[in-house]
Amino acid sequence: MTEGNGPTEPTGDEPTAPAPPPPPIPVPPSPGTPPEQPPAPPPPPEPPPVPPQPPPRPPERDATRVAGPPPLPGPPPAPPPDAVWPLPGVAPPSRPRPRPFGPGPPGRRRWVPWIPAGVVVLVVAGGGAFLLFRSDDTRVTTSARPSVPPSGQTATSAPPTTTAPPATTAPPATTAPPIVDCSGVPVVSAEGPPSTGAQIFVMAADGSQVARLTFDSGDDSNPSWSPDCSTIAFGSVLGETRDVFTMRRDGTALARITVNPGNDGSPDFSPDGTRLVFSTNRDGNAEVHVMGADGSAPVRLTDDPGFDVFPDWSPDGTQIVFTSTRDGDANLFVMNADGSDLHRLVQHRGSDQSPAWSPDGTRILFSSNPGGGKRDLFVVDADGSDLRRLTRTAGVDEDNPAWSSDGSLIAFSADRGGNRDIFTTDPDGRGLQRITTDPAEDDSPAFSPDDSRIAFTRR
Repeated sequence: MTEGNGPTEPTGDEPTAPAPPPPPIPVPPSPGTPPEQPPAPPPPPEPPPVPPQPPPRPPERDATRVAGPPPLPGPPPAPPPDAVWPLPGVAPPSRPRPRPFGPGPPGRRRWVPWIPAGVVVLVVAGGGAFLLFRSDDTRVTTSARPSVPPSGQTATSAPPTTTAPPATTAPPATTAPPIVDCSGVPVVSAEGPPSTGAQIFVMAADGSQVARLTFDSGDDSNPSWSPDCSTIAFGSVLGETRDVFTMRRDGTALARITVNPGNDGSPDFSPDGTRLVFSTNRDGNAEVHVMGADGSAPVRLTDDPGFDVFPDWSPDGTQIVFTSTRDGDANLFVMNADGSDLHRLVQHRGSDQSPAWSPDGTRILFSSNPGGGKRDLFVVDADGSDLRRLTRTAGVDEDNPAWSSDGSLIAFSADRGGNRDIFTTDPDGRGLQRITTDPAEDDSPAFSPDDSRIAFTRR
């Protein structure tokens, strides 16, 4: 058999074709006449029809291979490149004209046979071009279909696919701090009887808007604001003993919350506002006690022959710092809020008093006179390290320091110029400002929770 559509060998049953006529004798052409073309040869006889044969069975799949995705739809694959035509029952392939790549008529596909070795085939279909990679029985399809934007818009490339970041655990929800409302504090003193002892006053943080809150016959001291700015606690002598009182921030609703034969004073609100720590000698010796903010359920925290006074809560409410003479000199001690783990914070010659914990809980401010005589301001880390002296003013007594709620200022009292007034300074001891200039003596400053007001005593 020869390649192509040539004749097959005769079988004996075919009809005999008539003999071709003898070729004509050529006649020389006359001058000026074009030569006559020879007649075209007759067409070859048509081959006999070939009976249809069943298509060849595809090779069986190797069961040991991993099955790939189902074959793509389309015409049957082309025969191997070494096939010889005609094949029984298989029509010869047509050779379509090559066309440029690009979108074709809708619903029409153009196929390119497998490249030799059967590894890649390019399929051109309506709307795009596809590359099919074949390795044994596994096929992977990639698409180069262009993105068709809406009419009037510019086509843009799709962003590259990125791997989503690993899931992270959301941080625990935190409770927002309560909003402190210190409005309603008097800015002008009301009329009242002249005082015979120290009274509670309030003023703006810059020393303006001074207003008197108490009008009693006692001797008031050591005011302390509740965390929500609603209440001020203080000690006062009404009669023969000192007790703890509370009042609203405008001076109303005065209430006596301790009634004892001893002296109770130096109250300080817990950070949550539910308790008051204070010092008292109701048991015959000055000790640190704690009670409810209404004076209920008092509990004794210290029990020592020395004097334990001036308690102050840590910002997180877990510890209390105070002054004690249990080892001779008046030094600072720290204990847990239940009275356990009591230990000395600093030890040096002199009298340490009026400790105040910084708002961030890292430092403790206090006054002391290590060399005797007048007092200065000191600060120490909460673990007792890095003791520093903030003020050194010859002949001036500086005492009763207090932090602002944001930790940016320190207020204290000092007898500069022969009269005790309220001053403020930066936490490093610089930027000294005098904020009261009254002929009376001002002492024991305390910042309101929003730092807008300062409560103090004036005698």
